[in-house]
Amino acid sequence: MLFGGCLGLSGMDELQQLHTAIPIGDGEMSDSLQAELIEHGPPMWFARVNSICVVCFSLFLLMQGIFLIQRDPKVPRRLILWSFCFIIFTFVVVLMNWVPRWLLVASNSEVKAMFLAQLLIAMPMQLALPVGLIIFFNKQKVKADIAQWR
Repeated sequence: MLFGGCLGLSGMDELQQLHTAIPIGDGEMSDSLQAELIEHGPPMWFARVNSICVVCFSLFLLMQGIFLIQRDPKVPRRLILWSFCFIIFTFVVVLMNWVPRWLLVASNSEVKAMFLAQLLIAMPMQLALPVGLIIFFNKQKVKADIAQWR
Protein backbone atom coordinates (compact mmCIF):
# COMPACT_ATOMS: atom_id res chain seq x y z
CA MET A 1 0.00 0.00 0.00
CA LEU A 2 2.75 2.44 0.94
CA PHE A 3 4.76 1.40 -2.12
CA GLY A 4 1.81 2.11 -4.46
CA GLY A 5 1.27 5.51 -2.86
CA CYS A 6 4.93 6.40 -3.27
CA LEU A 7 4.86 5.26 -6.91
CA GLY A 8 1.83 7.49 -7.44
CA LEU A 9 3.65 10.48 -5.95
CA SER A 10 6.65 9.82 -8.16
CA GLY A 11 4.54 9.99 -11.32
CA MET A 12 3.42 6.42 -11.99
CA ASP A 13 -0.33 6.68 -11.52
CA GLU A 14 -2.61 3.80 -10.59
CA LEU A 15 -3.61 3.04 -14.17
CA GLN A 16 0.00 2.69 -15.24
CA GLN A 17 0.52 0.34 -12.30
CA LEU A 18 -2.53 -1.67 -13.41
CA HIS A 19 -1.26 -1.79 -16.99
CA THR A 20 1.79 -3.70 -15.81
CA ALA A 21 -0.54 -6.44 -14.46
CA ILE A 22 -2.27 -7.23 -17.76
CA PRO A 23 -0.80 -9.47 -20.47
CA ILE A 24 -2.26 -7.37 -23.31
CA GLY A 25 -0.14 -5.08 -25.44
CA ASP A 26 3.59 -4.60 -25.58
CA GLY A 27 4.11 -3.99 -21.86
CA GLU A 28 4.04 -0.20 -22.03
CA MET A 29 1.05 2.04 -22.46
CA SER A 30 0.95 3.73 -25.84
CA ASP A 31 0.93 7.51 -25.96
CA SER A 32 -2.49 7.58 -27.63
CA LEU A 33 -4.01 5.34 -24.94
CA GLN A 34 -2.42 7.42 -22.20
CA ALA A 35 -3.82 10.59 -23.76
CA GLU A 36 -7.31 9.06 -23.95
CA LEU A 37 -7.16 7.95 -20.31
CA ILE A 38 -6.11 11.43 -19.20
CA GLU A 39 -8.78 13.08 -21.35
CA HIS A 40 -11.61 10.88 -20.04
CA GLY A 41 -10.39 10.63 -16.45
CA PRO A 42 -10.72 12.72 -13.32
CA PRO A 43 -8.57 15.85 -12.88
CA MET A 44 -4.83 15.37 -12.35
CA TRP A 45 -4.97 16.71 -8.79
CA PHE A 46 -7.18 13.75 -7.88
CA ALA A 47 -4.31 11.30 -8.50
CA ARG A 48 -1.96 13.34 -6.28
CA VAL A 49 -4.53 13.61 -3.47
CA ASN A 50 -5.22 9.87 -3.82
CA SER A 51 -1.50 9.05 -3.50
CA ILE A 52 -1.08 11.33 -0.48
CA CYS A 53 -4.11 9.74 1.20
CA VAL A 54 -2.75 6.23 0.57
CA VAL A 55 0.59 7.20 2.13
CA CYS A 56 -1.23 8.71 5.14
CA PHE A 57 -3.38 5.58 5.54
CA SER A 58 -0.21 3.47 5.44
CA LEU A 59 1.66 5.56 7.98
CA PHE A 60 -1.36 5.54 10.32
CA LEU A 61 -1.50 1.75 10.02
CA LEU A 62 2.21 1.55 10.84
CA MET A 63 1.79 3.75 13.93
CA GLN A 64 -1.17 1.69 15.14
CA GLY A 65 0.90 -1.48 14.72
CA ILE A 66 3.56 0.03 16.98
CA PHE A 67 0.89 0.95 19.56
CA LEU A 68 -0.60 -2.54 19.28
CA ILE A 69 2.77 -4.06 20.20
CA GLN A 70 2.76 -1.78 23.25
CA ARG A 71 -0.71 -3.17 24.15
CA ASP A 72 -2.63 0.08 23.89
CA PRO A 73 -6.28 -0.94 24.48
CA LYS A 74 -7.62 1.78 22.14
CA VAL A 75 -5.81 0.40 19.08
CA PRO A 76 -8.40 -2.22 18.05
CA ARG A 77 -11.13 0.41 17.90
CA ARG A 78 -8.87 2.73 15.88
CA LEU A 79 -7.92 -0.09 13.48
CA ILE A 80 -11.57 -1.04 12.94
CA LEU A 81 -12.34 2.61 12.19
CA TRP A 82 -9.28 2.75 9.89
CA SER A 83 -10.54 -0.37 8.12
CA PHE A 84 -13.98 1.07 7.44
CA CYS A 85 -12.50 4.38 6.28
CA PHE A 86 -10.04 2.62 3.99
CA ILE A 87 -12.76 0.40 2.48
CA ILE A 88 -14.92 3.45 1.74
CA PHE A 89 -11.89 5.33 0.37
CA THR A 90 -11.02 2.43 -1.93
CA PHE A 91 -14.51 2.25 -3.41
CA VAL A 92 -14.69 6.03 -3.88
CA VAL A 93 -11.33 6.07 -5.68
CA VAL A 94 -12.38 3.24 -7.99
CA LEU A 95 -15.65 5.00 -8.81
CA MET A 96 -13.90 8.33 -9.40
CA ASN A 97 -11.35 6.66 -11.68
CA TRP A 98 -13.68 4.52 -13.77
CA VAL A 99 -17.07 6.25 -14.03
CA PRO A 100 -15.74 9.03 -16.31
CA ARG A 101 -13.91 6.41 -18.39
CA TRP A 102 -16.82 4.01 -18.82
CA LEU A 103 -17.25 4.66 -22.55
CA LEU A 104 -13.53 4.07 -23.02
CA VAL A 105 -13.81 0.77 -21.12
CA ALA A 106 -16.56 -0.34 -23.48
CA SER A 107 -14.63 0.58 -26.63
CA ASN A 108 -11.02 -0.40 -25.86
CA SER A 109 -9.95 -3.92 -24.87
CA GLU A 110 -6.76 -2.72 -23.17
CA VAL A 111 -8.72 -0.33 -20.95
CA LYS A 112 -11.26 -3.08 -20.27
CA ALA A 113 -8.41 -5.34 -19.15
CA MET A 114 -7.13 -2.63 -16.79
CA PHE A 115 -10.65 -2.21 -15.39
CA LEU A 116 -10.93 -5.96 -14.79
CA ALA A 117 -7.44 -6.01 -13.23
CA GLN A 118 -8.60 -3.27 -10.85
CA LEU A 119 -11.71 -5.24 -9.86
CA LEU A 120 -10.22 -8.74 -9.74
CA ILE A 121 -6.61 -8.18 -8.64
CA ALA A 122 -6.03 -4.77 -7.07
CA MET A 123 -9.23 -4.35 -5.04
CA PRO A 124 -9.16 -7.79 -3.37
CA MET A 125 -5.49 -7.23 -2.44
CA GLN A 126 -6.24 -3.75 -1.07
CA LEU A 127 -9.31 -4.90 0.88
CA ALA A 128 -7.86 -8.10 2.36
CA LEU A 129 -6.15 -6.37 5.28
CA PRO A 130 -9.02 -4.09 6.37
CA VAL A 131 -11.60 -6.87 6.13
CA GLY A 132 -9.25 -9.22 8.00
CA LEU A 133 -8.75 -6.63 10.75
CA ILE A 134 -12.50 -6.15 11.15
CA ILE A 135 -13.03 -9.89 11.45
CA PHE A 136 -10.05 -10.43 13.76
CA PHE A 137 -10.83 -7.65 16.23
CA ASN A 138 -14.48 -8.68 16.48
CA LYS A 139 -13.71 -12.24 17.63
CA GLN A 140 -14.73 -12.93 21.22
CA LYS A 141 -11.35 -14.37 22.23
CA VAL A 142 -9.51 -11.33 20.92
CA LYS A 143 -11.93 -8.99 22.69
CA ALA A 144 -11.38 -10.92 25.94
CA ASP A 145 -7.59 -10.75 25.57
CA ILE A 146 -7.70 -7.00 24.88
CA ALA A 147 -9.93 -6.46 27.92
CA GLN A 148 -7.12 -7.93 30.07
CA TRP A 149 -4.70 -5.25 28.82
CA ARG A 150 -6.39 -2.61 30.97
